[in-house]
Amino acid sequence: RYIGGKVKEKITEGNLQYHHHQHYSSIDPQLIPPLYPTNVEKIKIQTFSRIRLEHTIATHQWILKKSSSPICSCGQILTIKHILCNCLNFSLARSIAFKTINPLDFLKSASEQNINSIYYFITMTRLNI
Repeated sequence: RYIGGKVKEKITEGNLQYHHHQHYSSIDPQLIPPLYPTNVEKIKIQTFSRIRLEHTIATHQWILKKSSSPICSCGQILTIKHILCNCLNFSLARSIAFKTINPLDFLKSASEQNINSIYYFITMTRLNI
């Protein structure tokens, strides 16, 4: 509770718009926790879950460090949507991992293929998730 309160306080303090609920509900409108396949490595499921929940070191470490929100090397605010869909720095990795499919669609279902695709993208980008 204390950390959650501090996170909300920090976000409100900086007059930032926090759209976590909107992000998650766009992926899973019924807000039903996914059932993960048992044959997928733990690290891959952990990475997939962090991205799906939009709680990653890359995008949230600034809250605990009491610093400014992270800026991508391309100059945009660093968010999961930016990383997966928009960042020009990751366009090659995006096209290899996701082909022509919207990367956010991979987060809608915790299938082995979707988890592996998200993990493959993250390993190619070398992001700290």
